[in-house]
Amino acid sequence: MVGRALFEGHVAPWAFGLAFGALAAPEQASAFVPWEWHVAVSGAFEAKELAGLVGRASLGVSTLRASPSSGLVARSSTSLTRGAFGVGLARPFRWGRLAVTPELALRIFTGRREVALDGTPRLAVPVVVPTGVVSVTYAL
Repeated sequence: MVGRALFEGHVAPWAFGLAFGALAAPEQASAFVPWEWHVAVSGAFEAKELAGLVGRASLGVSTLRASPSSGLVARSSTSLTRGAFGVGLARPFRWGRLAVTPELALRIFTGRREVALDGTPRLAVPVVVPTGVVSVTYAL
């Protein structure tokens, strides 16, 4: 995943922010290149009494785009946008200003999305997608 937090604020033990990012699927077929772009507002609560676990929730939009390879012509739209909701549980490990944070989460979309070639689905994004993320941050 490629992404960046545009804004992040803290009012201990709460945090909030706005982020955007992009995901690339592993090569599914030589006929298209799939990308998912997303933007979301998020909030988090850090429970220091529970070993510093952080609960997160986000709300935003996600666009799946499949770019046809050369020589192919799209018969319908090559992008599909859906609303997205996310919930996750993370545990930051901090060393001074540096933090490494593994997170397990669920991304929930408002509908299923798929890429089909000649009517045959080649890539499907279900409504609920489990995710695992490790982020590295440095506080300025």
